[in-house]
Amino acid sequence: MKYISKIIYTSREDKMSYVYDKYKSILDTKSILDVGADKGHLRNYLPDTSSYHNIGFGENILQNWNLENIPYPFKDKQFDTVLCLDVLEHLENIHAAFDECLRLAKEHVIISLPSAYQNFWNFLKNGKYMGKSSDMKFYGLPKDPPEDRHRWFLGPSEAYQFIEYRAQLSGFSIEQFDCYTYRPSLFEKIIFKYFFSAQFKESLLTSGTLWFVLVRNR
Repeated sequence: MKYISKIIYTSREDKMSYVYDKYKSILDTKSILDVGADKGHLRNYLPDTSSYHNIGFGENILQNWNLENIPYPFKDKQFDTVLCLDVLEHLENIHAAFDECLRLAKEHVIISLPSAYQNFWNFLKNGKYMGKSSDMKFYGLPKDPPEDRHRWFLGPSEAYQFIEYRAQLSGFSIEQFDCYTYRPSLFEKIIFKYFFSAQFKESLLTSGTLWFVLVRNR
């Protein structure tokens, strides 16, 4: 793989250290748009040679904007690189929002998406549906309106097909796709084989965050 990092992150801020270490060859000396940036943490890791802008809602967001509202207030190909990390799954207008990221990028788009099926499997194993320790909280129905929720339940294959198809429509190709996959125990393998439907392949339940690098076709 072209883009790799050995950094292990445990928080949202640490995740931006991972992102910069992994993709610095396409972040350094570039103009960058961070769509739905989480408090703009990525800016803390970029060199002075990079031009950083972000859009969305929240703390340290440079341009407040409801990401459901299309188009975004920028020109075509205005930024060298556009990042949209763990954001699309929160948007009802996911197709148009993804297309906007491609419209605004001159060279690269970096996308990350959660693998909801692994969250589901972890819930079955650990028995924690709501609360801080489980990402399945994004799919529940709490008594009070949630601050955030996921609107799409997807796995690696479905995400790849979505990204590949819509990228081609906008003149992009997938340069790299990767995700961390843990090795299931023998007990888990038996469960996968004998108790789950054939559509629940082992990789569907053991794949973590999905990372895509898209490049504009020349």
